[in-house]
Amino acid sequence: MLRRVGAVVNEDWVVGGDFNAMLNKAEKEGGRRITQALLKDFRDIIDDLALVDIKPDKGWFTWVNNREGNRLIKERLDRFLTSVSTVEKFPFIASSVIRQAQSDHDAILLDLHGRKLMDYPWDSRLRFRYEECWASEKDVKKIINEGWGQEESNYENKLDTIRGYLGSWQKQKYWRTNEEISTLENKINKIIDSTSRDDSVRLLKEYRRRLNFLYEKVERYWAQRSRVQWLNKDICEAARNYFSNLFRSNGNDITQWDLSFLGKCVTKENNDWLLREYNEEDIKNAIKQMDPRKGPGIDGFSGNFFKHHWDIVGADTIRFYLNILNGQGDIASLNETIIILIPKNRYPSDFTNFRPISLCSAFVSGRMIHDNILIAHELLHYHQNTRYNSNKGCVIKLDMSKGYDRVEWNFLEEVM
Repeated sequence: MLRRVGAVVNEDWVVGGDFNAMLNKAEKEGGRRITQALLKDFRDIIDDLALVDIKPDKGWFTWVNNREGNRLIKERLDRFLTSVSTVEKFPFIASSVIRQAQSDHDAILLDLHGRKLMDYPWDSRLRFRYEECWASEKDVKKIINEGWGQEESNYENKLDTIRGYLGSWQKQKYWRTNEEISTLENKINKIIDSTSRDDSVRLLKEYRRRLNFLYEKVERYWAQRSRVQWLNKDICEAARNYFSNLFRSNGNDITQWDLSFLGKCVTKENNDWLLREYNEEDIKNAIKQMDPRKGPGIDGFSGNFFKHHWDIVGADTIRFYLNILNGQGDIASLNETIIILIPKNRYPSDFTNFRPISLCSAFVSGRMIHDNILIAHELLHYHQNTRYNSNKGCVIKLDMSKGYDRVEWNFLEEVM
């Protein structure tokens, strides 16, 4: 199969998985000796296709039969093979073996930039995230309870204090978890890669059970953080300048426009309801409706933080937001967000090809997005139907990205 694929592929390519074959005797330990003919066949295929075997930086054997004593067999059956040109384009390419807790086959991971030093976000706030998995941690509840009532400070200072305390706790906890995972992986590697067979299978199963628990814990941790992606500082600055200019007011004088033709849409009852003061129930309902799975804001606190610790932070949260919503507080301190750029086409080349989701509206209240599909279908059906007048046509604006984003505030106020 590799020969057939290699005959039709002209580009760089990578193939990985369980080949059920080995390149040399060092890739097997225990059991029957592998014949030189089988080793030569696999080597010849790799040589003919000019493929490179990406040897793992971590781990070696990828399959163990989990038998006791002399019946224990270890083999390196899983690997990544890639063309020479791929290695030249990605000089930091690396692979590793990821030990599995519930399978006799371990996973293999390919990282195109594995040996390259990584950059880290420069805004310290972006390094903190309240994680959903912390809800079951007794230490977190204690830290928040003690930190929140430490001093009579304003709401934002209390959040900063909690962020600092939890950040330190997170660093120690995450370090300890990673340290334990690394220790277990090293123990598993030592058992699999060593020649000792005494009690090895029992220890292997015990270490894998513990490793599975820690993997699940880390998976929940990264499930939330996966929504956050880092960009380098120059790109962020260019994006900020572009979209700041795009969504800035153009200074039009609304008083020169005649809006007398607009009918009255807001009744007195609607207006009274819109102008009423917000109350505690409004805040509580908003908190209840927050999706805990959504990514947190720039301060790192997600909906889970408020839901899980409402008994501690609830009263201050209600008081803080009522002051802002009822016009007594300043919203400037909260007027920050993380902008995610969604590409409009397959190969975006500049910022005009991106849509910032924090600044655009995707839906209209009371209408489903499928309605747009139905309208388009009915429109095409009408034009294709010969029963109607042939003198017909329509105008379509293809790019509606600014349909809601670029409405002047003074225009909205005048219309309302």
